[in-house]
Amino acid sequence: CNENSFHIVLIHGESGTGKTSIVRALQEKVVRNDGFFCAAKYFQNEEQVQEPYSAIMAAFSDLCDLTLQAHDFNEDRRSEIKKVFGSDALLLIRSISNISPFLDEKFGFGK
Repeated sequence: CNENSFHIVLIHGESGTGKTSIVRALQEKVVRNDGFFCAAKYFQNEEQVQEPYSAIMAAFSDLCDLTLQAHDFNEDRRSEIKKVFGSDALLLIRSISNISPFLDEKFGFGK
């Protein structure tokens, strides 16, 4: 993988088939190589009702936290992220609350 590459892995399968073991092994390798690793589960049963896409939103929320804590996060990086969000910024704020530190007063949030 390149230094600035980005990959998403989605794992699907029946309960008890070893998905969590695969995720843990992958996490060890990614973190060992100074990568960001985010994971979330979506439970599709009657006991735990979840919103559609809640696992993806939780993983993205973790990515926001990791990015803000990164040693190389600075105002230049923040500007790059704001540019990428573009007109979708308000939609993302409504869905992922901790994304707001990447945005400025234009969207009603401080720096």
